[in-house]
Amino acid sequence: MPLARTNRSRLIVGTGALTTAKSKIDLTEVAGSVETYSKALPDVCHLVKLEVEVTAIASSAATVTWNLAKDALGKFGITPEVTSTIVVGADASTNGSFNALIEVDYVKTLTNGVTEHLYLVARTDTGTCTLAAFLFWVP
Repeated sequence: MPLARTNRSRLIVGTGALTTAKSKIDLTEVAGSVETYSKALPDVCHLVKLEVEVTAIASSAATVTWNLAKDALGKFGITPEVTSTIVVGADASTNGSFNALIEVDYVKTLTNGVTEHLYLVARTDTGTCTLAAFLFWVP
């Protein structure tokens, strides 16, 4: 049974456009119709898996270098920076995906008195693309 269909797993979602410069994608709860299993991160949880759908691949973007961070600039990372290959289908379309097991405990903290968000900080090797990121977590 896929992780997204278990009773315990939940997810947060973010979308955004990427270039060769680092960009931030705010990962948040999506209420209602988009994802039944979307729930806001609690103060303490275990981050399990990242699934990313890549669309509108242009100018030969082939990899995405990314990490999860507690701040929009990516200075306070909770995962190491990783380079993932965009896997495209047999039709060599401008759509693809990449996935990663995260397996890290997350504890929400405060920075400058403001509750932190969770961000996917990412860039392409060349060209541009659009990401839809799904981060799965369990209590």
